[in-house]
Amino acid sequence: MRWMPQGGKRPNSGRKKLPETVFKEQELAYRVDQARKSFEFVCKLRDNPNVHWGLRLDAAKDIQDRIFGKPKQALEHSGTLNLEQILAESSPPVKS
Repeated sequence: MRWMPQGGKRPNSGRKKLPETVFKEQELAYRVDQARKSFEFVCKLRDNPNVHWGLRLDAAKDIQDRIFGKPKQALEHSGTLNLEQILAESSPPVKS
C-alpha cells in the first residue's frame, strides 16, 4: 500500500513571529477597534433625533469627510508672479 500524505500544514510550525511584529499587529487591531467604535458613536449621534440639529449636521459632515475625503478647495491666482520669482523669494540668500 502506498503512503498518502494526510492533512495540511502542521499547527504552530514555521518561524515564530518576533515580539515587535506581535506588538505591531496587536496595536493595529486595537486602533482599528477604536476607529470602529468612534465611527459607530458618530453614526449614532447623527441618527439621534434628540440631539441638536447643528450637532447632527456636523456629525454627518464628519462621516462624509472620513469616507469620501474632504472636498478640494479652489485656489484663485490673480497675479503676475512666475516660477523664478517664487523660488527666489522662498530660498535663503546666497552668501558670497
